[in-house]
Amino acid sequence: MFGYEITNIRRLKDKTFNITLNTQEMTPEDGATLLSIADFGFCMLKDVHFDEEELKMLDDANVPAFGKSPSEKLRAALFVNWKANSQGYDDFVDFYRREMELLRQKVLSEVKEPE
Repeated sequence: MFGYEITNIRRLKDKTFNITLNTQEMTPEDGATLLSIADFGFCMLKDVHFDEEELKMLDDANVPAFGKSPSEKLRAALFVNWKANSQGYDDFVDFYRREMELLRQKVLSEVKEPE
C-alpha cells in the first residue's frame, strides 16, 4: 500500500484507460517491490474517504493519508531551493545535510534551559 496522486487519465481508442500515478517518496525496498510486480495485475484505488478500520491500518503502517509527510515537504522545498540557488553545492545530499544541520541548530538554540 502506498500513497499516490493521479496526474493523468486518458481514454484510449479501445475504450480502456491509461492512468498515470505519482507516488510519494518510497524506501528502496518499497520501490523494488513496486518494480518487481508483473506487467499485468490488479490494482485497487481508493479516494480519500476511509472508514475507521482503514484509518487505523494507515495509522499502524505510518503512511501519511493525505499527500506528503511534513519531512517530505521540507525535503522537496529544500530541493527547489537548491535548484534555484545551489550555494556552491554540486550535490543535493550535501546541501540537504547542511540545511538540516542549520535548522537543527536553530531549533536547539531556541530551547530554554529549565530554571
